[in-house]
Amino acid sequence: MKIRNNILYFIRILVACLAVCVSLDLRAQQNTKDFPSEVFDYLFRVYRQMQTIGHEYPDEVEMILDYQKRIYNGDISACAELADFCLNDSKQDLSMYISILKYIAQKAYTDESCKEYSAEAAFTLGNLYSGELGASSSSKKLDNFKPDFYEAENWYNKALSLGMEKAGISLGYLNSDDRNPYKNYEKAKEYLRPWIQKEGYEIAKFEYDSACARQKSPPAPKNESISFYDKNGNLNYKLLAESAEKNNFEAQIGLAKLYLGDRAISIPVRSFSACDYSENYMANKAKKLGIKEDPRKAFEILHGAALVKNPEATLMYALMLINGVGTEKNIPFAKDILSRLKIEFSPARFYYELYFTPLEISIEKSADRVKDIVPMKDTPYTLSPKDSYEWERRIPCPPDTSHEKKYFKLPEVNSHLYEIPEGKKHLIPIKAVFSLLGFLSDSGAHILMVDPSQTNAFFVDSTVYAYENEVWTKRKDPYEYCSYELLGELNNGINVVDIYRIGSGTFVERYTCFLAMQKIENIFSNSDDSYALKTVGDMMNPHKGGLIKRAMKGNVLVAYTISSDQEWSNEKFSSSVLIISFEKDKVLERQTIREIMDDLFSFRKDTRHYSEDLKEGK
Repeated sequence: MKIRNNILYFIRILVACLAVCVSLDLRAQQNTKDFPSEVFDYLFRVYRQMQTIGHEYPDEVEMILDYQKRIYNGDISACAELADFCLNDSKQDLSMYISILKYIAQKAYTDESCKEYSAEAAFTLGNLYSGELGASSSSKKLDNFKPDFYEAENWYNKALSLGMEKAGISLGYLNSDDRNPYKNYEKAKEYLRPWIQKEGYEIAKFEYDSACARQKSPPAPKNESISFYDKNGNLNYKLLAESAEKNNFEAQIGLAKLYLGDRAISIPVRSFSACDYSENYMANKAKKLGIKEDPRKAFEILHGAALVKNPEATLMYALMLINGVGTEKNIPFAKDILSRLKIEFSPARFYYELYFTPLEISIEKSADRVKDIVPMKDTPYTLSPKDSYEWERRIPCPPDTSHEKKYFKLPEVNSHLYEIPEGKKHLIPIKAVFSLLGFLSDSGAHILMVDPSQTNAFFVDSTVYAYENEVWTKRKDPYEYCSYELLGELNNGINVVDIYRIGSGTFVERYTCFLAMQKIENIFSNSDDSYALKTVGDMMNPHKGGLIKRAMKGNVLVAYTISSDQEWSNEKFSSSVLIISFEKDKVLERQTIREIMDDLFSFRKDTRHYSEDLKEGK
């Protein structure tokens, strides 16, 4: 079979080579001899090399052959499609993408019919060299691509000369960009001036005002460090206000937060990747100083700070516009602000993903897994510490800065099931859960069912701690932290549990697991009612950066995830929606999904085509 595949692959390559030979005549006939021949030479060479190490990509080869045929027959749209292919295919080099774009951008000078494609290609090159394309694209090839503002200006000017008017706005942005060593505020204003009165272009007016503000009063040095607190920890409001007037970024943020008081300007995100603007630690300080909550005043402060390009202030300003705090909602303007800010400010990329990117929705139907399940309430076990017998013997732990909530130590957690008083629940041990999922080195092979009545199930060398719905343990040697948290129970008896483990180094695992009880025969037990804990599915959660929001109802769970690519120097995000349904009734399933989605995504109904995003959840 492998010999046959190799023969077929080489036949395709031979056909490709013959196509290249035939295409030489076609290029002369169709006046496309200027297309860079090294592009196809490189593409076919890549696949020949991949084939030598046992990897074959027949579909991609056929696609390239089709592009080649269309291009050599004068189809300029095929050039644009091939460029996108080179950008998005991880096996191809970025230089091929750039080479094709440059070819398209120049094509209008020899073929007037290509003018629209040429303008778009020139504009895309401008976005590439300005860094805007890298912030918007998911292609890893662009992560380390260095901006070249001189090249960016040349290509934007070319797009403008080919009739693309919006390139003028980009030239305005480019000439006021603080990263640009050739920035020129006067040129920026000249390019932006024709757009500032046009409807729908508030961002042009904002950037024009920004250029004026920075000309008049430049920001304070970024390395300027001022303490706004005295030796007793009291906030010096006068110094804070004066420093904010002088465009000290930290002071501008602090002053705005004082006037925000208890007002939230975004939904809770609880993320490693972006500040959480659902709470304000400055609220108590404002009360001590006698400052009344005034969101409109905070909005004015942030507006001024955004004009001098304070990145966090600009983000907060956009969030206030999105959520209508201290001002009227203005979604299009906020979106334009974040589109500009996300080029070099990672938290802006996070919030742009949260509010504006289309949702990628997938559904996993798992009703066939619901077999022989016994509701946890009908068993002597529980996954909730507060409902267990062990909780009754809990010992309060001293305050710990690593734990926000009051927590407890659970003594005698390795009791036998028969030692638990009648009518009480035995807490299912961590080792039973982790053995079931096969996470720990001493847990054996991955299995689907485990008897939770085993003794020493919490590890003999560990102390067990708990909140009301979470239990965790730290092992001494080797050092590990393991926990599970009960999120809720579906109507059919499936328990939704968060699993977390961190080992030595940076090893981390986060899962949402679906666990259930099943009645079994146990030859070692005198009781007629023996039960096993089993898994009916799981999903991985982001463990470094990102966000996960979950909601459940009936027999359905919906998880909205924003994942980080973990590149801290140039962090990017991608979002997805996973619907996991254990519901057998199709009509009830659709209704339940719609209700959950409406509730879970109510925060973005004004910011992104809400019904369009959620159509798969109908």
